[in-house]
Amino acid sequence: MDINEIIKAAKCKELSDDEIIKMLMCCSGCNCKDCPQYISEIKRCQDIDLGAILGLINRQQAQIKELTDKHWQECGQIANYANGVPVNLPCEVGATVYMITKKKIKGKKALVPQIEKGAVDRFVIGGAGVPMAEICLDSGVWYTACESGSYYLTFEEAEKALEKETEEQKK
Repeated sequence: MDINEIIKAAKCKELSDDEIIKMLMCCSGCNCKDCPQYISEIKRCQDIDLGAILGLINRQQAQIKELTDKHWQECGQIANYANGVPVNLPCEVGATVYMITKKKIKGKKALVPQIEKGAVDRFVIGGAGVPMAEICLDSGVWYTACESGSYYLTFEEAEKALEKETEEQKK
């Protein structure tokens, strides 16, 4: 058998995920004799099969996504219970929410209320079993909000609340 036939025969071998990982570890550390791609007749590894490596990466990324999704789903189920009592959360983790914040405007004496958009990072169940939302606003400011009126699920709700707050301040 000549060298080309030996290499051709070795390339036909289908590698398992473990063999691909071992191949990468062996060949990157110049420990080729332990490599599943090592061809003893020519005393070297055949070329690394990039397609096999890409397939392994894609399979592992899909598995990681599946496990991550399952983890967050289970966390959501756990978060919906406080001391064994179901807790109704106002929205899901990651939901867009709106808060009324006050900002100092140059030339104005009073703080001016404004609506800021953010996202719920997580819920923490307080000592009284009250869910508290940890919210990161787009401006980078973090809030912990436990009252249902301290953040809003739609921009329209926040606008109405801001209008009401503005009218109450005028009185």
